[in-house]
This record gives sequence, C-alpha cells and structure tokens, in this order.
Amino acid sequence: MPWLIKDAEKPEDNLFFIHVPRCGGTSLMKNHNVPTKSLEGRSFLSKIAMKVFFIRYELLEKANFPIWSRGNAICLLFMGLGYFLATHNCYYFGICDMVFFGALMLGLTFVFVAPTIARIRVIRRMFLVFQKGGLMESIDWCTGTNIHGYINHLTAHKVLDYGYVSADVWNEISTMAIVRNPYSRMVSIYMYNRWGLQEKFTDFVQRWYDMLHDYRTNSELEEWYTCCHGFAQYEFTHFNGQQLVQSIVKQEELKLLTENKNISLAIQQDSSVKNLPNVVRESLLGMPHSNQRKRSQPWYMYYDQHSMDLTYQLNALDFTIFNYDADDILKKRPDDGLLSPTRLNKAKKPVPPPKQLSRMSRNSKSTSSRFLQDVQDAAAASSFNELGNELGNLSFNGMSNQRNNDPLGKSFSDSYVILGGSRRGFARQKRASMVSSMKDLRIVEESFGTSASDDNEGKKDK
Repeated sequence: MPWLIKDAEKPEDNLFFIHVPRCGGTSLMKNHNVPTKSLEGRSFLSKIAMKVFFIRYELLEKANFPIWSRGNAICLLFMGLGYFLATHNCYYFGICDMVFFGALMLGLTFVFVAPTIARIRVIRRMFLVFQKGGLMESIDWCTGTNIHGYINHLTAHKVLDYGYVSADVWNEISTMAIVRNPYSRMVSIYMYNRWGLQEKFTDFVQRWYDMLHDYRTNSELEEWYTCCHGFAQYEFTHFNGQQLVQSIVKQEELKLLTENKNISLAIQQDSSVKNLPNVVRESLLGMPHSNQRKRSQPWYMYYDQHSMDLTYQLNALDFTIFNYDADDILKKRPDDGLLSPTRLNKAKKPVPPPKQLSRMSRNSKSTSSRFLQDVQDAAAASSFNELGNELGNLSFNGMSNQRNNDPLGKSFSDSYVILGGSRRGFARQKRASMVSSMKDLRIVEESFGTSASDDNEGKKDK
C-alpha cells in the first residue's frame, strides 16, 4: 500500500502504509487522495491506465462480478455499433467488433475479477503477465499493479526487497499497518472472494484452505503461487520473527480515535492506539470505512466448528502476535456447543513459543533498524552465483537497490515470467535460507503437522 504522506520536511513526518487486505486500508488511501497523487508526472497513456486501475479497484470493492459498470456500458455501445455495421455492408468488420467487445465484456465481468484472480491460479498468472508493461504501476507512490501483483498489498519485506523503499529511508520514516480479528477478516475475505450468494461460508473456508497449499507447506509468498489475500496478517508486518512496521493498529480500536474523550479510555485499556506518533494518529482520525460489505448477520455467526478450526489453523500466529483471543467466537456464542480450536494443539506434544517471535509493539523502530541493517548486510555479502546463471547473469543488489539503471524493475519482469513467477534474487534465495526459521514460528504447522501429499492432507482435513 502506498505512501500516504511523502516529501515532508521532516523524515518522520512521511508516512508509509502497509495495507493488509480486508483491514480497511482502501478507505485510508481514498482519504489521503492517493489515486490523484499517483497521476502526477505521468504520460497521457499511463494516466489513463492508472485511472482505469483505480476505477476497477473501486468497482471490485463493491461487487464480485460487476455487471452494471461503465466498462460494460462502453462494450455494449461498441457492440451495438458493430451490429449496425454488420447489417450495413460491413459484415465482417461488424462481426469482429461484436466478438471483440463481447469477449471484453465477459472478461471484465466474470474473468478478471477478484474471486477468479484470487482462486484460479492460471487466471491470476495471466493477469500478472498482462501487467508486465508497467502502465498500471506507480513506483513513486507504491500503488497500482505490476508483474509482482497488487503493489497496494505488498508485504513490508517485499517493499524493501524489491527496492521500492530503501532500508535507510525505511528507518527514517513513519510506517503503519492496520490489522483485525482473524475470524472477522476471514468473513470479509469470503464476502470479497466468494463465487456468489450460493457459496456457503463453510464451503468457502474449506476451498480457501485447500487453495493455500503452497503457502501452508512452503511459506510461499509470491503472487505467482499464492494470492495476497491468503497471507496471514503477520506476513505483512513481520519478517523472520521481527516486526518491520513501526505502528500496528487494531481495526477494532480505531473508534477510540474518533473523539478526544476516548483518549483516556485508550490509555486505560492499553490499546493499540495508545501513544501513536502524531503523523499516524492524524492520518487515522475520522478515517471512513466506505467499502464495507453488507452482511446478513454478525461475523461470528458464520462459523461452525470445522470452519473455525480451519481459520485458526491458517491464522494461528496472528492470534499470538496481535493478541487476539482464539476463543472469541465461543464467548460470543456460549450455548452453541463449539469447542476451542486450540484443543488440537493439546493433542500433540506442546511446542514452546519460538524465542525469536516478536509480538506486536507500538513502536518497533529501533528493533526494525537493527534487523534491517543485518538483512541489508547479508544481502550485500551474498554472491548469488548460481542464481545469476539461472537468470542469464542478471544481478540484484539487495534491498539497498536504488533503481538508478532500472527504475521500474523491468529487468526482473522477463525473468519472473520465464522462471514461473518467482523473483530469483535476494527474496528467493534469502527466503529459502530463512524458511526453516519461519516454519519454527508457525505454530500452525508445528501443532497440526503437514502431510506428504495433497491426498493424504485432504483425508486428514476430512
């Protein structure tokens, strides 16, 4: 997610927002007029492309399969023109016109939409390849979309690794993220990515769990393999057990910022909005929540025992790191006979919390500085010889890359497609060496285990 405030006189007054999907960040982006700011200094064609991106982004926030849209209206207009031409001595031209705009309308309505991009890998990869030219990306404001996926939803580590923000700058500016109750977030993911009203929540959660196999077993965070909506929230704010984002705010506690009289209550409750930096507090004050989907019932009423267990398995570390109650649903529905999802942990040998696990803190700037410097030094010391040969001797200078010779990172775009989407530079090799550490952090995998094959895993789930 983008810069909300940039080029301020004092470095700490610049604000970068890590947008965890389905946690209210779109409202914050609109409130800071990021769509308009990202158009500054662009060519006419790229301005049109960026405007189309923001129109589609806003449209898909409101409808999973948008039938009534300006894009479809334009397609219908040209299809009508094609019909006129086909019946007035321009038969072949008219037919081609109708076929093209008919296919475009179907694509805009049913193919390149949120549910299909998230849940059908081949469509997501087609979408990523279409973004290869970079017309819909704004690296200056870190918004839009490109070969790496939605820039709006990059994790903090990816922002640094791709060179969109250098480690030195990251240490000087203010950074923030918004998180929410994992159970509530899963319902929001369901509303945004379901096939339609006919798909039940419990069925969706099972399919979503199965779809995230690469993420669950290999910690795969590349969009080529895993949709960003499937990541646990800590993936956006932490890396290798360390918190990279300075200020993390719980969505449920944003209401404490709406009125000054709530400040004392926030302090009393020791909430996440207590003692926020001024630039973060001012950005959050009065933030609208305009893209909330209407629900027929409270979020906790969507769950049965199986969907609650699966949601917990996918987000176990979020409960630990961000101090959410895994038994929250049980407390809201005490008479429904639901069992705690943590009971499955007790069936196996207890796993002690990893020493390197960093719980959410209000101001992690000093911690991030030390950790980022270590990661930056490690990147500079790595040779990547084997990977260089695989890429045709392409090189990557680590997170301190300033993009002087390659401002849009296009040298990696070709390799990304050829090699199946993975960024075979610092991100890939360094992550391979850290994945065991990340798995040590995964209480989910430690507690529930992983199977050798999809078939065996499916039998366990059943």
